[in-house]
Amino acid sequence: MSKPQSLYEQLKEQDEGFLDNGIGIEKWRELGENGAPIPIRIPVHGFSMMPLIRPEKDMITIMPLVRAPKVGDIVMFRRGDGKYIVHRVYRIFIDGIQTWGDNCINADAPRKREDIFGLIVSMEKNGKTYKLDNDKQRAYGVKWMKYGRPVWMIGQKIRAIGGKILRKICPSFHKGRSHNRE
Repeated sequence: MSKPQSLYEQLKEQDEGFLDNGIGIEKWRELGENGAPIPIRIPVHGFSMMPLIRPEKDMITIMPLVRAPKVGDIVMFRRGDGKYIVHRVYRIFIDGIQTWGDNCINADAPRKREDIFGLIVSMEKNGKTYKLDNDKQRAYGVKWMKYGRPVWMIGQKIRAIGGKILRKICPSFHKGRSHNRE
């Protein structure tokens, strides 16, 4: 007998995305556009919003966008290749919005406002729920983009260099393996 699939495994198998309320993202978008905004809870798969949102561990709650996005908001949009992306609003222009993932080196190309359809309102991490749609969290996001991201990126580079040095010094070292202590 096979073990039941996790929500993450179910989502991974379905292009449209299976949500905790049993509908796909496209159906959810349609309901929101027709005046029935319902929240959805989904896990995140990519690493672009690390360290805030951890893939396959944290759940996010999304509401259809019913107000103009603000700098620091975390939003959902669909890329040209059909993938759904969750990133932070970085800049707002007269004719569009630019987003940037917290763990990304470069900002995304600006996109039309209508391309952004979801607002991440909360996140579940380690059994606790954190509200993300408020002035305090937006201010945190702005500070992260200005100060935190550069420090995080430098730390990631130092970590990568340290790993290379460690592998040269100790060739038997492999990430995730325990060492024999004989």
